[in-house]
Amino acid sequence: EDEEKYTETFLMIDEGQEGQPGEATGRIVDAVTGDGIEGVVVSLRKGWNKTDGDVVATAETDQSGRYLVQTSIGNYTVTVEKEGYVTNTRNFVVLSESMMDQNVTMNPTGQAVENANLRVVLTWGETPRDLDSHLLGPTVDGTDYFHIYYSHKKYEEDSMKVADLDVDDTTSYGPETTSLYKKNESGTYSFYVHDYTNGGDDTSTEMSQSGAIV
Repeated sequence: EDEEKYTETFLMIDEGQEGQPGEATGRIVDAVTGDGIEGVVVSLRKGWNKTDGDVVATAETDQSGRYLVQTSIGNYTVTVEKEGYVTNTRNFVVLSESMMDQNVTMNPTGQAVENANLRVVLTWGETPRDLDSHLLGPTVDGTDYFHIYYSHKKYEEDSMKVADLDVDDTTSYGPETTSLYKKNESGTYSFYVHDYTNGGDDTSTEMSQSGAIV
């Protein structure tokens, strides 16, 4: 009661496979444009949530933002780095053969990107085709709430942009990026993900199996 807990799904490795050769693949994309990022350095450390210590394997993304890293089967923490982007870390699994893409989004920095107080990025797998981002938050003066989603992508007050959704992705994977430019420091913001594809089917489990990450 009165408690919230957030969990991350980890794929377990068969103990007998530890130490055998394996690989991981995926794509690194720009959180604002959705384009692949070339030249991102992908570094793996053994174990979950490991942000320091020895790097056991590295790779670099190609022109489309794809990477292939080869090392022993097991669980790792991956760090992705490139100048002009915020460094990101994720828990990864290396399997005997790559059975899924393990994608990462990176937030750009610098003058080329409009500054935002907060940026929320939604990515998911091939199924379902359409997950939707919804941001609810207080107006600048705190007297009301706004709602940013696919049919209302921008909210402004007195010609000043407060929040927007960059694109409504309806063809799988994302990313969908919602940005907040004027934050009400005393307000509460809520972000929701809706399965638009299966919105009329209350028995569907596709979103829970989509690999969606916020």
